[in-house]
Amino acid sequence: MGYRPLPGRPDMPHAVIPPIPTIPPQKFDEEKPKMANTNPQIIPETPLIFMCKGITLIIDNCLYKVDEEAQTAQDFLQITPTKFPLIELEKITKLEELYFKDQQQEINAWKKLYQQQHERPFNTKLNEDEGEVQLLEFVVEKVFPYFAEGGKKLKLTTQPENAGKAKIATTDEIAETKRASNPLLNKLLKKGGAKTESVAKIEDYQQSMPNEQSGASNSSIFSEAVKKYNVAIIEDGVFILKEHIPLISNTEKNLEISINLKGKNYYLTPCMDFLSLKQIYEGMLQKNLQREAELEHPRIRAVDAKKTSLEQEVQREIYKNAGLSLIRERYYSYYICLDVPEYVNIGDDDELYRFPENKVAVRIEFGRGRITVSSPVIVHSYSAYNQVKNGKIVGKESQKIPYKHPFLDGLSDFNTICTNNYNVSDSLTAEQKIVKHLNIAKNTMMSGYFGDLRPHNRLRKPSFSDMIISKSEVKELNLQITNKKRKGEE
Repeated sequence: MGYRPLPGRPDMPHAVIPPIPTIPPQKFDEEKPKMANTNPQIIPETPLIFMCKGITLIIDNCLYKVDEEAQTAQDFLQITPTKFPLIELEKITKLEELYFKDQQQEINAWKKLYQQQHERPFNTKLNEDEGEVQLLEFVVEKVFPYFAEGGKKLKLTTQPENAGKAKIATTDEIAETKRASNPLLNKLLKKGGAKTESVAKIEDYQQSMPNEQSGASNSSIFSEAVKKYNVAIIEDGVFILKEHIPLISNTEKNLEISINLKGKNYYLTPCMDFLSLKQIYEGMLQKNLQREAELEHPRIRAVDAKKTSLEQEVQREIYKNAGLSLIRERYYSYYICLDVPEYVNIGDDDELYRFPENKVAVRIEFGRGRITVSSPVIVHSYSAYNQVKNGKIVGKESQKIPYKHPFLDGLSDFNTICTNNYNVSDSLTAEQKIVKHLNIAKNTMMSGYFGDLRPHNRLRKPSFSDMIISKSEVKELNLQITNKKRKGEE
């Protein structure tokens, strides 16, 4: 069956629909001798990429193609005025399971070769992971108990309450990065045609892989590659699919390109070219196989299990209730955080100023067998006020505001708190220094104004005008005024 053109416009070149690809039966059903893969950089080929050639939709973990045999259908791709019927071929998770099953022999050979050629990096990783385990053990055994149980050491749990449900945040996740918009990539949307909205490009590579074993999860590796968006692949372009968000105005309705599937309407937003998506997906598959190869190393597997147990331990409810959390920077450095609740301060001008929630933190680093502790910081540069109903917190306001404070210089994540170069005693242990730093930082933010410390900025109008709150609002929202103006203070 040959290619046939799609209907076009005078200003739009004809596109073509390729025939629906079929998987050759011998690919999965016949046992044929396979050439050994001697290049650990090249993983066995996946059928999913092959099936994505031409017009392909991946929606809710299912792969759809144009059905050239059907005359009418409830599910269709529409390039006005023509409708192209769609047919569901397979679930993405099933295709990936088939890939891992069919290619098991070649994948095992690839892993073995990878292990042989990466013995030295494995040793380096072991050293890094063992150091990170020591750092986490220090936090669990010596730091968190100070806040949760007044210094008493808590018995470690064997099955934490939230095991497998949460993960430690990273500094990359805290930082709010601006993504550049991607130019139009599809030949169907030429200048003068449909108007697109600006969208964020999917990141070229993902550092963290799914925690589940490959082929055994409801969440596919492909869905992680596209950030769990529904996508359409048309020719050499990849589009994000969004529900009920038209690309064009009503006056241009005759140019509409849309998808109707199971009663839902989707509209296309350009994202990237197909080659980029192919590289991302294959890169994630390779990363997944590398991770499996590493975990098949007995020492790495043991250390990884210990690390996972500690990561779950620090997320116990008793620590969350004490306002404690961790943010991972690198394998050898973490931020230990203490929650700062929403509060109100009296200013120089006797106005009341409302501050949203945040976290204070100290950075700890493990190296050469010792823990070093840095000065305290405020974690978030932006925060949001609580939504309060009948004196109870029911959520967060949608709009985030800059976190300004008299003891902060500028606006940035992990911004150093002004404590007038206060240094804790060198005679204290590392855990005692951490506890003291965190308590001083929290007290400085909440109650330090009118204390002995000199702030960067005075708490008064106009610098903090947008944070003023009335006494009646303070009472209504059940907020606490946490500083006091000293007699004679002006």
